[in-house]
Formats: sequence, C-alpha cells, structure tokens
Amino acid sequence: MKGDLKLEDGGIYNFEPLMEVGKFTNLRELENLVFRTLETSIFVHKNNIYFPKTSIVSSAVDMAALGVQSFDSDYQYHITLFLRDVLLGKSDNLLKQQGMEKDGFKGDDQSSRRGLYLVAMDRNGEKRHRWDQPALRRRMESQINVQGIGLGLVFNPRLVNYSTDLNRREGQTRPRE
Repeated sequence: MKGDLKLEDGGIYNFEPLMEVGKFTNLRELENLVFRTLETSIFVHKNNIYFPKTSIVSSAVDMAALGVQSFDSDYQYHITLFLRDVLLGKSDNLLKQQGMEKDGFKGDDQSSRRGLYLVAMDRNGEKRHRWDQPALRRRMESQINVQGIGLGLVFNPRLVNYSTDLNRREGQTRPRE
C-alpha cells in the first residue's frame, strides 16, 4: 500500500517520538504540536510503515521528517527542526511571510532553511534520542528507497522478467528450426 497524505489544521498529540525529542531539545511545543499543514508520502511494506518525506508547518516550529514505524513498537525518525524557529521562535514577520496568523494560518514550508538534525528511535524497547548523524540518516534514506523499490516489484511484477528463454522480450518466442 502506498499513498500521499495532506492534513490541514490538525495536531499531533502525545506522540512519543516527538515528546522525547521535545525533552531532548527542551522544546515543549513538540509535546502537542498543532499544525497548519502536514504533507507526507507513506507506504506499508511487510511489518513497517515508511515515511519517505514529511513536512510539517506549524505556528511554533516547522519541521521535516523521514523514518519508519513498525506495527510493533519500534520506530526510527530523522527530524529536522528549522534553526531560526527553534532559536527565536516564529516571529510575526515569518508568520506573515508564510501566510499564517496567530489564530489561523496558511502557508508552505520553506525547507531551504538551516535546521537542527535529530533522531528518535526505539529498538526492542531501547529508546534513544540524540543529534542525527549524516551516515545514519543516509542509511535510513537508503532503507526507505530499497523497501519502496521492493514494494514496486511486488505490485508491478512486469518490471522484472524471469524468463529463461534466450530472447527475453515479452511476447516474443524463439523461432523454431
């Protein structure tokens, strides 16, 4: 299963990975994050839900994330909190620039901004929340890409030709002598 999802005017409440990152960074806004837009692509493969790219625009802090959540309790999320928002909070100027107001907001994520890179993970009950490392982030991106390709092969088997015939073009047979 694969799809794109866009949620508007919603919230993420008591989501453990965000709460732990909030404690790590001392940003209480992450415990109950009210957002204007959340856009993501997701796919389910085997026992996991993959999030190749997620963008969240809120009045408190904008972020981008990618990761995997198992149907058990394991997860690994790589989160980018945009630096200016974290250090200064969103100013009225930035809110206006993004088309947001304090009560109701409209706008797009400006992902070209610099950010703080964090990772939140839980493997077999062992939780870790820390600064992200480029190698760990690249490995997660590769894992997501490989699983996405695998999912494509499962649902589009015509992409792979398993023929043992010398002339492997589909629909053609070898001339008989």
